[in-house]
Amino acid sequence: MILAILPFFLMFSRGGIMFCILECLILFLMSRQRISKVLFKLAAIFTFILFGFGALGNLRTDVEGVKSLILEFGKATEEFKSSCIPDEFFWTYIYIATPLANAQHMVDQNPVVDIDAACFRDFAVFELMPDLVSKRISDGKNMQRQEMDKILDAFNVASVYGRTYKYLGWWGPVYMFAFTVFFIFVTIGLIPRDSPFYVLGIVEVSMVVVMNLFDNMFIFMGLIPQPFMLILLSLKYRKHRAKQNSAGQCAV
Repeated sequence: MILAILPFFLMFSRGGIMFCILECLILFLMSRQRISKVLFKLAAIFTFILFGFGALGNLRTDVEGVKSLILEFGKATEEFKSSCIPDEFFWTYIYIATPLANAQHMVDQNPVVDIDAACFRDFAVFELMPDLVSKRISDGKNMQRQEMDKILDAFNVASVYGRTYKYLGWWGPVYMFAFTVFFIFVTIGLIPRDSPFYVLGIVEVSMVVVMNLFDNMFIFMGLIPQPFMLILLSLKYRKHRAKQNSAGQCAV
C-alpha cells in the first residue's frame, strides 16, 4: 500500500492518494465478516486521513501572509473560524457540499431545457463515453460538452448528475442513474466469480460509483479503464485455464 501511494505523494497528487486509500479501504471491508469490530478504529483512521487531506490542501493553496486560503474561497463564517474545529476539515465540507451546490445551481440557472435529438446525442457522447473517445467524435462546433454553472470558479465539481440536467432536464439524472445501474451489473457480471480478478472488479466498480459523487467518472480516463482491463484479464485467464484443463484431460 505504501509503495502504491508513494509515487502520488512525491507528485503531490491528493487525488491519487485518496484513490489508493479508498480502494484499500473497500478491499479491507470486503475481507471482514463483522465490520462493527473495527468501526471505531476505521472512524479514527478516516478522521486522520481527512485531516491530512486538508493539511496537504493548505500546503498547496496557502500563500505567504495568508493561511487557510480555502476559508476565504469557501466563505467560511466567523463562527467557524473561531470554533475549535481545525481549518483542515473545511476541505472535507467543501468537497462534500460543492457538488450538490453546483448541481442545484445549474438547475436554478436553467429552469427550462429545450430537448431535441441533438441533446440526446450530446448526452450520450459527452457524459457516457470516455473523454478519449468523445474528443475524437465531437467537431468542437456543433457538438460541445455543456459548460458547468459554478457557484465559484474555484470549485468545479457537480457530481455525475450535474451536467446531465442541462442536456435533458430532469430526464438527464434519471437516464444517468439507469446507466450507472447498468454499468454496475454488467461490469461485475462479466467477471466470473471464480476469477482471481472478481474481487478487484468489485473494488474498481465501487470506486467509480463512490467518486461519481464528485464528478463524472465514466469519462475519466484515470479510473474508467481499470474495470474493463479486469474483464479482459479474466477472459484471458478463463481461456488459459480451459487450455490447461484440456491438456490435462488429453494427458490422462
